[in-house]
Amino acid sequence: MNSWFWQTLQLCLALFGTSLALAILAATAVDIIEEVRRERDLDMLTGLLNRRGFENSFAHATARPAPGALILLDIDRFKRINDTFGHNAGDAVLREVGAVLRQAARASDLIGRLGGEEFAIFMPEVGLPDARARAEAFRLAIFRHAFPLPGELGSVTASFGVAELQPHEEFDGLYGRTDRLLYAAKSGGRNRTASDLDAAEQPQS
Repeated sequence: MNSWFWQTLQLCLALFGTSLALAILAATAVDIIEEVRRERDLDMLTGLLNRRGFENSFAHATARPAPGALILLDIDRFKRINDTFGHNAGDAVLREVGAVLRQAARASDLIGRLGGEEFAIFMPEVGLPDARARAEAFRLAIFRHAFPLPGELGSVTASFGVAELQPHEEFDGLYGRTDRLLYAAKSGGRNRTASDLDAAEQPQS
């Protein structure tokens, strides 16, 4: 018991046990931190990225120079849905729109709900013509989707703005340009897509 060998063995076992406990503790802490980060960056209603998560993911996706385009969309007359059917119905519409976008998007696209009824999609490695075509596909997917609302409000529409990422442009600049195009689509009659390529698109069914 008092031999050098036994004491060395006991010390090694104690060090091994301590190291193992610290490793398990560190792994648990990393898992907890990752879970907190995921919850911090996700919109709990739709499961999409929230504004903070979207901006962080955008910064990561644009860390190296590459083409890309931002699509902003806003649900048309969303306040009327809330006022007529209540906020539970409005929340259901938001969840459904999020699901439609997720289903229609590419795996590499970033999708977020920036707040209220505004959603965003950043498409890496995509130029403006392709992004505008994808925005039209999103718009038609929402227009044709059967939402859980009675009467004419069962057909929900959204307006879209599309802008291409400029070299060395940060999120705020790209967002501002895209938001102005979104406003142009709404001013032009809603259920439209506006980009730098052309005037607001006429509604299609």
